[in-house]
Amino acid sequence: MPNTLLTPPAIYRIGAVSKLSGVPVPTLRIWQTRYSAFSPATSQGQHRLYNDEDLRKAALLKTLTGQGHGIRLIAGLGNPQLEQLLQTS
Repeated sequence: MPNTLLTPPAIYRIGAVSKLSGVPVPTLRIWQTRYSAFSPATSQGQHRLYNDEDLRKAALLKTLTGQGHGIRLIAGLGNPQLEQLLQTS
């Protein structure tokens, strides 16, 4: 049996998600609390911990809201639906 190394999932704190996606930190917090756009894990120190899917979703939401889509209408969608919406926009 071959010895394969598993890469652990990437974990990002909110500042990194902000920098990589272009979404300001306060906006990410509002999207999470007001619209349930994300459900990040939390560290023992109560820091939000986002994964690759969350990072992609933040970037998609930024693009789509920039095109005029209301966050209230798209925050609950998954990444596949957001990507499809982006393609049809």
